[in-house]
Amino acid sequence: MAGNAQAAASSGAPSRGNFLQQTLRNRSQLPDVSYTAQGDNKSVDVFATGYAAYLRVMVYGKIITGTSSAGTWDANFWPWNLMKRLQLTSNAGFTFYDTDGFTNRLVQTWQALGYDPGLQISPNVAAPYSTTGARVANVQFPTGALADSTTYPILVEYLIPIVAHKSLRAGLLPLQNNATRVTLRAVLGSITDWAGSSGVIGTGGSVSFTMRTEMEWYSVPADPSAQPDISYIHRVIQDTQSWTTSGDQDYKVPVNGVIMRVQERFINAGVPEKFFTTANDPTTNRFGNCAVIYAASEQPENSDFRFLLQRHRQQYLTDSLDGCILFDFADGSGSPENALMSTNMYNTQSLTEFKLRVNVANAPGSNSTIEVIREELQPRVIS
Repeated sequence: MAGNAQAAASSGAPSRGNFLQQTLRNRSQLPDVSYTAQGDNKSVDVFATGYAAYLRVMVYGKIITGTSSAGTWDANFWPWNLMKRLQLTSNAGFTFYDTDGFTNRLVQTWQALGYDPGLQISPNVAAPYSTTGARVANVQFPTGALADSTTYPILVEYLIPIVAHKSLRAGLLPLQNNATRVTLRAVLGSITDWAGSSGVIGTGGSVSFTMRTEMEWYSVPADPSAQPDISYIHRVIQDTQSWTTSGDQDYKVPVNGVIMRVQERFINAGVPEKFFTTANDPTTNRFGNCAVIYAASEQPENSDFRFLLQRHRQQYLTDSLDGCILFDFADGSGSPENALMSTNMYNTQSLTEFKLRVNVANAPGSNSTIEVIREELQPRVIS
């Protein structure tokens, strides 16, 4: 099957080595954006220069409760759900990135071995370790019940990978063109996102945040033969699928590019589905087999979900979060460092159907969803 992404690349591609020798990495801050109300929808244009690689988004500020506040900071998705939506689009209507804030945490874990922003050393404390030697995890955001007339300082960082990997093999976005405008749109969440459906900031309460964005980009070499290969566009897109019953859950992947990864988050009535019914008992599994299916009947992969959990640990040195099933095709050679050199990514352009199937034993509650994040490479159409 068309699993070799390299075969999909055009022959005679520009020399990546020449580009790396002649380009220069730059990091520039975009204009700050301010949020003063829950649900604020703000945007900022990316600089029209060079080849864009990453956007690093830092959202910081304060939530100040008033009187009669209520709710408990959500233990499942807080603080990454501080932002309700993050999108990167072009003025031509093309979407490069589109996920909610929490999903961005998962996307960040794909970028480097062992990295999980949920277990980071806080940059905001003097002593990075506690007296017991345990890591200080995310001390920059509050937990527990909201208190009246209290100021909660918050800082959350997000990453939008415009390139498919830090090797710059695919996805660099050429922006040195006045006709092209790329815009980051970021929507602030609300207290009901952060502290549950009964969450209330209270009378006299307020929110005040700043979004500061750093753009990482590479200069355009003067030598025409030293330009990078831009034949592919890198995309990370989130879809929401209704989950109403137990059994096989199919997600039909759009057949329009090279599929690198697909991660499915099973949310049961607002809460991540547990992998096991009983703690410390791996025989009480709530999931079954996970399969890759194409052309209606071809099934190159069909594994017990516990194999996927083990592979996740082996490949990323971290464990999957509750309810998260990762189909990783970019990591076929054993390490994210070798992404885009893998022969296991699926080129779906010549297929009529490509789908992923996860068997779930547990019947979900009302308003349950499957949040699906797919990472893909799409051929650039040059008119």
